[in-house]
Amino acid sequence: MRIKTKKAMTLLEITTVVVILGTMAALAFPRYQIILEKFKAQEQVHLMLAIMVAQKQYYLDYIDPVDHHHKYPLFFTDLDIGIGSSLNFAAPLLGCGATGGLGGNCQSGFATNFPSCSAGLQPYLVRVKRINFTPDYYLYAHENGTIWCKPVSGACPGICPKLGFKY
Repeated sequence: MRIKTKKAMTLLEITTVVVILGTMAALAFPRYQIILEKFKAQEQVHLMLAIMVAQKQYYLDYIDPVDHHHKYPLFFTDLDIGIGSSLNFAAPLLGCGATGGLGGNCQSGFATNFPSCSAGLQPYLVRVKRINFTPDYYLYAHENGTIWCKPVSGACPGICPKLGFKY
C-alpha cells in the first residue's frame, strides 16, 4: 500500500507565515526609518563641522579695520569652503557664536542664540533645517563642536533623542 505524501502547504500554514512576516516588518520599519534619518543627519553634521572650522579660521585671520576686533564672516563666500546642495536639508545659515567668548562682536542681522529644550538659549555658529521629512527639525552647531537638535514645531524633545543629539 502506498502512503500519500503532502506536497503543498495548507491555507492555514500560508496565513500563519504571512502574519508572522507582516508583524516582523511592522516592528522593524520604524526602526529602519530612524536609522536612515540618522545617516542623513550625520551627513549634514559633517558639513556643519567643516563650516565651523572655516568660520573659526576666518575669525582668527580677520580683524575688523574699524574696531580692531576679530569677527565672524558675514557670508559663505568669505569662507574657504564650498557648500553643495542637499535634498534633505535647507541651505546652512551662519550664526555668530557667543557674545562674550570666541564668537563675540556679532554683526547685525545674525541670530545669536537658538532655543534649546533643556538648556535655554545657546549660541551657535551654523544652523540647518531638515526638509521633506515629518517632523522637521533644526540642527545647530555650538562653538565647542556640540550638535544640538530642536524640533521646528511640537513638543520637545520630538525626534531629537532618537537621532542621538542633545535637545
